Amino acid sequence: MQTLGIRPEADVRAGQIPALGPAADVRAGEIPALRPAADVRAGENQAPPAIEARGPGQSPENPGPRPRTHDRGQVALEYLAWLPLLLLVAMAGIQAGLIGYAAQQAGTAARAAARMDSLHGEGGQAAGHAAISGSLSLELSGGPAGDRVTYTAKIRIPTVMPGLGSIGDVTRTSTMPYDGGRP
Repeated sequence: MQTLGIRPEADVRAGQIPALGPAADVRAGEIPALRPAADVRAGENQAPPAIEARGPGQSPENPGPRPRTHDRGQVALEYLAWLPLLLLVAMAGIQAGLIGYAAQQAGTAARAAARMDSLHGEGGQAAGHAAISGSLSLELSGGPAGDRVTYTAKIRIPTVMPGLGSIGDVTRTSTMPYDGGRP
């Protein structure tokens, strides 16, 4: 059975692996380099010479630039260069959250005030102030007008950086039917 350059089956049964040499070498963890079967049979068991990768203009006499050995601390310096930008992005995210929080609190204050006046005919101002966080500055205006109760809440947006001043206000309005004081 001599097809495709494989040795006869008798060699395989005797511990020979085609194109690799004795099976004992493979079992011992020594895998010979793959070469044409003729080289293995002829006893040439040497690896080809190593090819050294060289850059353009480099030779054994001129090996090129020496490797850099003074890179210690470079990553820390690069991190420090990015740190202000990272802090700015984080502060912008926190500020966006504060804007959303102020808008939600203004809606809650306007709704609570309108509901209280709608049901009881009084107490809208106190209900609006009680419905929000005490750290926010609230201006609440409105009251019953005909068959409706409308309240407008205006809250100053808190800032991340103290001392920057105000970046604006958020305003929310709520209207409910007036049922207070009627039989």
